[in-house]
Amino acid sequence: MKKWIVIIVLFNFAYCNQAFSQQNDAKKSKIIIPSSIGLSGSIGVGFRSFDTGIVTEKNDKVKISAGGGMWIGINFINSVSAKWILGNEVNYHFTSLMPTLSNAKGNFNNWNYIPSLKRAFFFNNNEMAILVGGGVDISLEGKFKFNTTKIPDGALNKYYYKPAIGGIAEVNFLIWNAEGPLGGNIGFRYTYLQYDLDKASSNGISLSESDLLGYNLTKDIFEPDGSSIDFFATLLFSF
Repeated sequence: MKKWIVIIVLFNFAYCNQAFSQQNDAKKSKIIIPSSIGLSGSIGVGFRSFDTGIVTEKNDKVKISAGGGMWIGINFINSVSAKWILGNEVNYHFTSLMPTLSNAKGNFNNWNYIPSLKRAFFFNNNEMAILVGGGVDISLEGKFKFNTTKIPDGALNKYYYKPAIGGIAEVNFLIWNAEGPLGGNIGFRYTYLQYDLDKASSNGISLSESDLLGYNLTKDIFEPDGSSIDFFATLLFSF
């Protein structure tokens, strides 16, 4: 897995260098979408949630999802031709318990690196476009932290997940100003991502696989589904 992650990252950065060389000769390539760096955020819905084992006083099961929730990130876009856009994004993703509790806390979080390639469909003013495309989601440092120490016999449990690679597809609306640095980007993203448990601990004590099986945990805690659909918005600064 780590070998493939390194290969994807190196290939993408090499491709970025080639794209920069093309854009330096803008008069010949006639690139009209400027290179931009942006600050982005999202809110979304995970396709699958799993039980944490806690039930509220109203008899509602407390769940959490490895997908959806929110993320904040930094992204970079660069035109590789008049119609194709290369994107690179790094974001921090997190979700919380549903419903939230006063005597317990839990969250799932991870870092993502997402290279993507999108096709631009321009409006007549040449300062707006619809982008359609897809890419790869490389998820790192996935962790589910569940603190129930305020509940009798509760504990602080942590579940760590192996690096995962999934796919994304997205459609978004891009606007920029040919005479100024500010622009924006909004859209929807579909993500397919599956996690695999690496290790776990309870109150700082490492748990073996047999220990975990003895706790009758749900299957989804071992292999949570991080797939989701998200709405995102980005503030762009061109250069």
